[in-house]
Amino acid sequence: MNRRGENFEDGQDGSFDQVDSLRLMEAVDAALTASIEIAEYTGQDTRPYPADLMGTSLQPACLAPFTLYEIEQASQFLRRMDEVGPSCRAKRPAA
Repeated sequence: MNRRGENFEDGQDGSFDQVDSLRLMEAVDAALTASIEIAEYTGQDTRPYPADLMGTSLQPACLAPFTLYEIEQASQFLRRMDEVGPSCRAKRPAA
């Protein structure tokens, strides 16, 4: 159990790597740029969740210098700020 009383499975102990604040802001900038670029390219009204673009054929080059974890953290920040839509993974029903 971690400090907040949350249980973790599969050997996770609740200790997560934290992204340096400057690196996070760089990732946020890249993630927002990518989301805007793809929304314009596809003609979508809602900006896509940047982490959903990672590893796809639509992944913009600006995301390449970042890890999936860094872009996921940036995407969560942008989602809280209502700058991007929800993750398509969040829209899928649980199996």
